Amino acid sequence: MERRATAHLRKVNRALLGSRLCLATRKLP
Repeated sequence: MERRATAHLRKVNRALLGSRLCLATRKLP
């Protein structure tokens, strides 16, 4: 269960980072 939880957290973290990067790049002119 721990491995599955860590994998899920990593996926969520990656998704959050991706969305943040997209927003940051969009803000840039």
